[in-house]
Amino acid sequence: MAGYILKYSAGTYQRKISALEGYYSQLVTHLEQLNTLQGQMKDFWDGSASSTEYMNLISDKINEVKDRMDDCKNTNLQYQQVVDDLTNAGSTVDNIVSDVKDASKAATDAAGAAASIAGLIV
Repeated sequence: MAGYILKYSAGTYQRKISALEGYYSQLVTHLEQLNTLQGQMKDFWDGSASSTEYMNLISDKINEVKDRMDDCKNTNLQYQQVVDDLTNAGSTVDNIVSDVKDASKAATDAAGAAASIAGLIV
């Protein structure tokens, strides 16, 4: 992976998650308003010919809002998985660096021991 640079950090995705949570809250409010409007229209226009058309339009909008809410949830789940993966990748890199340092120290110690044994033999 030489030459590759991570464009985004876990913090970047955390900010995206926070933004989507804000949008989700707005969608919840919008859905509540549409449901209230739909209830009011039933009371006001019950049985009117044009009420069916408006009720269908509101129902379509309600379904669209619900779809966007699902999109927000799914995207947030994906972003959270990326955050988890980035966090785990950082731990893995730290472990690899630690292992390389330990192996390097062991090799240096072994070379030093071999040199001192060679000095005793000569």
